Amino acid sequence: MIKKLYEKILLVCMMLIACFFSAGNADAELVERIVAVVNDDVILLSEFKAAIRQAQESGKEGKAKEVIEGMIHNRLLLEQAKKFSFGRDTGDAIHSPPDKVIKSYIDKRIKVLIHIPFSDIEAYYFNNLDKYAERDLNDVKNEIEEYLFNRTLEIKIQEHIDELMEKARIRIQLDKK
Repeated sequence: MIKKLYEKILLVCMMLIACFFSAGNADAELVERIVAVVNDDVILLSEFKAAIRQAQESGKEGKAKEVIEGMIHNRLLLEQAKKFSFGRDTGDAIHSPPDKVIKSYIDKRIKVLIHIPFSDIEAYYFNNLDKYAERDLNDVKNEIEEYLFNRTLEIKIQEHIDELMEKARIRIQLDKK
C-alpha cells in the first residue's frame, strides 16, 4: 500500500518536472495549422500565406477574406473536376496541375453551354454606338461576341460556384493567431 503511494507521488513529481521543463518552450512559434476545411479537403496556413504573397506580388491587394474565398472556390471546382475525371491523361492517367484541371473542367462543362446569339451582339452594338464610333457591325462582331461570351462565362462560373457552395461543408478558421 505504501509502495503504491510512493509510486503515485513519484509519478506526480515527474509530471510536475516535465511541465516545468516544457514551460520554457511556451513561446514556440506556430508552424502549421488548418485555416479552412472544404468538404474533405483542408487549406493550410502555409498555403494561405503563399496565396496572400502571390496576390501581393501580382499587384492585387491580398485581403485575407478575398484570398480564402478564392482558395475555397478553387478547391470546390477542383473537387468537381476530379469527380468527373478531368485533367487525366487517358494514356497513363497522370494528373495535371490543379489550374489546368480546373480550366479543362470549365472548358468542357460550362463554356460549351454558352452561346451568344447574333441578336445579342447586334443589340449590344446599337446600345454602344458611341463606343464603336464609325466602325461597322461586321468589323466589331467578333470583338463584341468575345466580350459578351467572357461576361456570360464569368456569370455562369459564379452561379456554378454558388451552387457548389450551397452543397459544400465549409468551415473557415481564419483568425489572427
